[in-house]
Amino acid sequence: SAASDVYKRQIFLLLFVLGLSIGSNSLIINNIGKFGWQAIVLATLSILGSLLASFLVFHLFFKKGGNE
Repeated sequence: SAASDVYKRQIFLLLFVLGLSIGSNSLIINNIGKFGWQAIVLATLSILGSLLASFLVFHLFFKKGGNE
């Protein structure tokens, strides 16, 4: 639907702006090597947790059809 497309575009725009703000922050960029493996693990687990949660919410609340 049109509303769904608008929401998707807004989310992509917000993520893009967030990426720009992080990428333009010289303090973060200059010290990225000091963050180490912990930052990679935290980011990876956050992404996996978000994917799992959205999968579960979709299948529990929004999936149409079925044998019922």
